[in-house]
Amino acid sequence: MHALAAAVLDGEVAPDAAALLGELDRVWGQLRFPVSWASAAERREADKAIERFLDWHGAERGRTPLAAEVPFEVVVPVGADRALLRGAMDRVEVDAEGRAVVVDLKTGRSVPTAAEVAEQPQLGTYQVAVRAGALDPVAGRPLQPGGAELVQLRHELRTGVKVQHQPPPVGDQPTAADQQVAHALDVVRSEAFAATPGKACGYCSFQDCCPAHPRGRTVLGGTNPTGSEPQ
Repeated sequence: MHALAAAVLDGEVAPDAAALLGELDRVWGQLRFPVSWASAAERREADKAIERFLDWHGAERGRTPLAAEVPFEVVVPVGADRALLRGAMDRVEVDAEGRAVVVDLKTGRSVPTAAEVAEQPQLGTYQVAVRAGALDPVAGRPLQPGGAELVQLRHELRTGVKVQHQPPPVGDQPTAADQQVAHALDVVRSEAFAATPGKACGYCSFQDCCPAHPRGRTVLGGTNPTGSEPQ
C-alpha cells in the first residue's frame, strides 16, 4: 500500500482503482500467507484500502502534496546535547500557511485513541525533524511543522477514511516529542535498557528472551521486569 500510494503521488501509476488493483494483482502472488483463506481475506481488505486511499487522495484538504517516501537525516538540539534523527515520511503536504503536514499511512487493525495521537511518538518525532529543517532541501525553503496525521486505511467513517490529526507545536513550547527524544538520548547514554511492558507485548516475537515476560524470565534465570540482576 505504501509503494502504491507513493507511485500515485509520483505520477508512476494513475490515481484510479483499476490501475492500482492491476498493480496489486501483479505483486500479490509474491506475498506469503500461512493459509489460503488469510490471503483472500487480506486481499479483500487491501482492495477496500485502495478505494479509501483514492477517496482521501482526491479530497480537497486545502493542502498541496510535496513528496512521498521522503528520507531524512537531521540533527536536533536536546538541551546542551544533540541527537541525530533518521527515517522516512510516507507523505508530506504543504498547507495554506506554507507549513509541512506529515502524513503516515496505516494499514493495521489497531487504532490509537485521540489522547494517544496527541502524544504519538512517531508523528511527534516527524514534527521535531521538520522544525529542525529535515524537509528544507525537499521544499527548497525553510518549512515549519503544520501538524501530522495518521490515515487509517483499514478503517472507515461515514465521512470517509479515518484520519487522526496531531496538532503542530505552539511557538517554542516543548512538546511531548521533545521530551521523548530527550528521554531516548538519556537511555542511550546510560546504556541501561530496561524491559518495559506495553501494548506491543502481546505480539512481540522476543517474548522467549524478554525479562519482562514469564517465558523470558525462565530462560534468563529469573530476572525481574525492570531488567535488574537475577534474584
